[in-house]
Amino acid sequence: MLQQKKFQDLLFVDTETTGLDATKHELLEVAAIRTSPDGLRIISKFEAKLKPTHIESAEPKALQINGYVASQWTDETCMKPELVVDELQKMAVGTALVGQNVSFDEGFLTPLFTRLGMKAPWGYHKVDTVALAWPLFLHTDLPGLSLGKLCEFLGVAAVPTHRAAADAEACRQVYLKLMERWSAACK
Repeated sequence: MLQQKKFQDLLFVDTETTGLDATKHELLEVAAIRTSPDGLRIISKFEAKLKPTHIESAEPKALQINGYVASQWTDETCMKPELVVDELQKMAVGTALVGQNVSFDEGFLTPLFTRLGMKAPWGYHKVDTVALAWPLFLHTDLPGLSLGKLCEFLGVAAVPTHRAAADAEACRQVYLKLMERWSAACK
């Protein structure tokens, strides 16, 4: 068990986007789960849809994967970017960012804060579940490093859906399983 005082809370994040290039594509969804430093106790959760302003720049494949349907991303169902940033600011201060290929998510989230004149609230420490799983990929029969393959290999019941809230929770479950493995290996 980690000594709680020595470590930061964790912020598990997942984003869904209109493409892979953060310089031209946009956020469609964001989800965050703040936990205790060991990842076990959930402190708070947040999820939001964001309405794209340049849907014409979207990659059709990304929209298909994310299940984007314009009628489900309306002014009524989406949060304004300012409100998303405010909510994330409140819950993310002083956390370590955790994600499945976390640099991708951070690459979309940090510019959102910057555009609104704010600094991203999480600390500089990052934990990437892909990196944590890399030795398993090299030395076991783990067939790949996608979130789905990791869930299946590790026996995680959560199924990735390319929806931000479900995938943030699947990532948290993968993280917990990976930490169990690394903890056992370190003894």
